[in-house]
Amino acid sequence: MSKIYIGIDPGVTGAVAIIDPINGLEVHDMPVHVVPNGKRKESQVDATALFELLQNTLFGSRDAVLILEKTQPMQDSAMTAFSMGMSRMAVIAVAGILEIPRIDVTPQEWKKHFVLLKCDKEASRSLALQRFPALRENLKNKNHHNRAEALLIALWGKEKGW
Repeated sequence: MSKIYIGIDPGVTGAVAIIDPINGLEVHDMPVHVVPNGKRKESQVDATALFELLQNTLFGSRDAVLILEKTQPMQDSAMTAFSMGMSRMAVIAVAGILEIPRIDVTPQEWKKHFVLLKCDKEASRSLALQRFPALRENLKNKNHHNRAEALLIALWGKEKGW
């Protein structure tokens, strides 16, 4: 059986990448929905849409692994840290429900593998364009760096043999 590698850059601006040796490559922006929060609205990961995306990917119950970037809040606000934690937990819950084994990887670990440790987001996008030329349209804008990072996270898992 061929293994499917799912790379996730968590957060409401994150992305989901799928490396499937049978069905090919896919990259998606993280599914989100807007919810009211007092007088304002906030975006949250749409766990139902993420579940459906991953369930469709796993149709036929083939072997898969989900590689989730383990982010840590730096000097972000408490609200940003809370939002990132909520996003991460949504991904963890969906992976658990679908019984997809999960590997957590720090940004430092996967970036070191690709010699991107001290590089900016544009370097990740450039490398993803080189490694995944078929997805050029999905990576054409500078703000597609989260898609690029999700692809590289999935590729890290594949190259590490998870």
